[in-house]
Amino acid sequence: MVRRTIMLAAMLALLSGAGVVSAARPEPGIMIAPHFIPLDDIAVPIIDGNIISGRLRFKAIIAAKDDAAQSRLMTIKPQLRSESLIAGIEFSRLHASGLRPVNAVALAAALTISLKQYHPDIGQVLLVKSAADMG
Repeated sequence: MVRRTIMLAAMLALLSGAGVVSAARPEPGIMIAPHFIPLDDIAVPIIDGNIISGRLRFKAIIAAKDDAAQSRLMTIKPQLRSESLIAGIEFSRLHASGLRPVNAVALAAALTISLKQYHPDIGQVLLVKSAADMG
């Protein structure tokens, strides 16, 4: 399951133009895969006024800038998940509803901004899945 998730994230990264992530210059025609750090699933409440109206669920994968960055980020993986949780709560408060689909592009951008502020070794945050439901 983890391997399939990582392969899916790699394909999404390549399609979005984030496929070449390296400080060194590769030979022409050679793609260097990004360095992924998968996070556990995250679920946060959707709060409307003063009531919980639903739940925002998402799975994120962090693309580190290089091998050294990936090693450093793996040591603080729980903190990265905590920062993702905080960013998810803020996103759900402002932009999520159990009655409409999740704006995955905006959620990924919010996560990327938040996590890049937390640690400079983060290249991009990729979403593998996202959903919002009532209840």
